[in-house]
Amino acid sequence: MTEYMKIIRSMMISCQKAGKLIEKEIAGEISISERVQLFFHLRMCEACRHYEKQSKLIQKTLDRFHQIPFQKAPDALKKKIRENFR
Repeated sequence: MTEYMKIIRSMMISCQKAGKLIEKEIAGEISISERVQLFFHLRMCEACRHYEKQSKLIQKTLDRFHQIPFQKAPDALKKKIRENFR
């Protein structure tokens, strides 16, 4: 096996590992070597590209949700909800 093939083989990761690296990337905890592995995997794997896109969208949505100030429900709404559960 050539040296080039050894390098390529060492950079090949499973979809399971790619998923974990996508989550680390979103959390900002990915190393340079992991980023390189993920980069090459995503170039070859459409399913993981789709997973990455979905994961980033979910994180963006959660980030926006957490920016909305919390408001207590009005007493009339609380009463109506309680009545519906009886």
